[in-house]
Amino acid sequence: MVKINVDAAFAEQRGVGGWGLICRDDAQDIRFAAAGAQHDLQSALQAEAVALSKAVTLADRLGVGRVIFETDCMVLKQAMNSNDYELAQLG
Repeated sequence: MVKINVDAAFAEQRGVGGWGLICRDDAQDIRFAAAGAQHDLQSALQAEAVALSKAVTLADRLGVGRVIFETDCMVLKQAMNSNDYELAQLG
């Protein structure tokens, strides 16, 4: 099993965000990491959602099996764990 930690930053005036992720195995060794920029964002929450989406896509593409995704964004965590949250605002 691996853990992938995601994070993002958002510049509201420009609608630009930066995202990053790091994947560690059970021994805390880094398996992979990635970072990038995303344009045309509406909110910090959307930037965090982009980071999580990139992590899921990369883990799938690399064939990573069991994954725990970690984020420091409580609203995103609640949204992903709820059947009642309106996800439309995430883009």
